[in-house]
Amino acid sequence: MAFLRSDEFDPTTFIESPPITTPLQPNPVVLLAILALCARLHKTLPDALNASLEFGWHARKLVSAEFDNPSLSNVQALCVLSSHEWGEGNACRSYMYVGLAARMAMVLGLNEEPTGANELENERNFIFGEIQKQCFRDEVDKEEMDRTKISCNGFMIYLFEIWREIGTWVGVTGSKLEPLAPWDPDSPFCKLSKRLDKFEKQLPSSLNFSHLEEHISFGSAGDFAYFHGLFFLCRIFLNREYFFASPDIGPPGWWNSLATELFDTLNKLDSITKRLKPLNLMVIAPFTGFQVFTTAATSLYIAAYPAKVLKQHFPTQSPDKFKSMANDCIKTLNSWSQSWGLGKNWIETLKKLQEIGDSNG
Repeated sequence: MAFLRSDEFDPTTFIESPPITTPLQPNPVVLLAILALCARLHKTLPDALNASLEFGWHARKLVSAEFDNPSLSNVQALCVLSSHEWGEGNACRSYMYVGLAARMAMVLGLNEEPTGANELENERNFIFGEIQKQCFRDEVDKEEMDRTKISCNGFMIYLFEIWREIGTWVGVTGSKLEPLAPWDPDSPFCKLSKRLDKFEKQLPSSLNFSHLEEHISFGSAGDFAYFHGLFFLCRIFLNREYFFASPDIGPPGWWNSLATELFDTLNKLDSITKRLKPLNLMVIAPFTGFQVFTTAATSLYIAAYPAKVLKQHFPTQSPDKFKSMANDCIKTLNSWSQSWGLGKNWIETLKKLQEIGDSNG
């Protein structure tokens, strides 16, 4: 910021003839990518959405000349641009950018995990843009590991790997093609569920979801809620696969336990938005929008379950409750639709689901 406010910064030439990048001078493509992602959220900026699109156009123009030049700055820019493009609904472009970023990172050796550095060295490496190889995945599963030293973002990296496995199984195989029963210890559903159980159990007390209010007071609610939103998505995507099965399926009480966990997880995911949005503490990002969309879609999915059967097993879980929850989520997405193009697609999808549910009701 000091550089951008200084006489050395010339906005008329910075993009076309950028100065040599130093630790005090931001790389143009990184700066433009950040502006593309964030300008849309600037409340006092006239036509903020078009400003984001303009910054994104310039960022793509610069980064396209860097596709064969692996560097930390280009990895950062491509990752940020990937989020920008996903938020605009440009899925193919987003997928290509993040894939290129991953390959650049591998060329740079960022995927290797030898001995890590201490916290002070990590901070210095980030500030000066130096590459530092880290160690995390092997350590988090060690029983003797002091997990209080792992940050919320550190756990999030590990959780995203679980999310990737769940998303792959649900998208490729799922309940319809899976040959093993979900209560079979060797089934992907059972293994992934137990992995989530273990992950949740290993979290330090400060990262337990019951401490949301403390994180609000401390000023860390954004990262904390983003992290737990991801965890709740993992649970929902797994349990949703077998929710429409017969209540008599499997060992006695198996379906009831699955449904109870689904309801509880969905309520927690919904509570994040209801608690943080009025305080303006929500991280308004594409993945956060996806969490809200998932809450709405799953609510409509549950509301479509045979009402008599649902009432028999869960008298307090009425279809109207879930329809109301979905409506609240649609209102939230509507309030963000001017910032993110993808939000409009989600709203259209949810309205179609509502129409289908009403016609079948």
